[in-house]
Amino acid sequence: MTPATFDAAEFAARLADGHSPDWVLAQANAGVIPSRKVGRSRRFTEQDLADYLDSVREGGGAPRLSRLTRGKRAS
Repeated sequence: MTPATFDAAEFAARLADGHSPDWVLAQANAGVIPSRKVGRSRRFTEQDLADYLDSVREGGGAPRLSRLTRGKRAS
């Protein structure tokens, strides 16, 4: 049985394109990947994954780290 939600590591594994869980979390925190906060954790659903993959297909490629995310990484 598939869990109703999963974590960033599982999301990254389902992408199967070499992105790390840290990248997934950075994109989720920047609002690029849909997600929800549950306590102190980010959780994802099958629909979040489908929505993200649809946006990548429409946009022609995986987004880079947003300007907002790059600023956070530099500090």
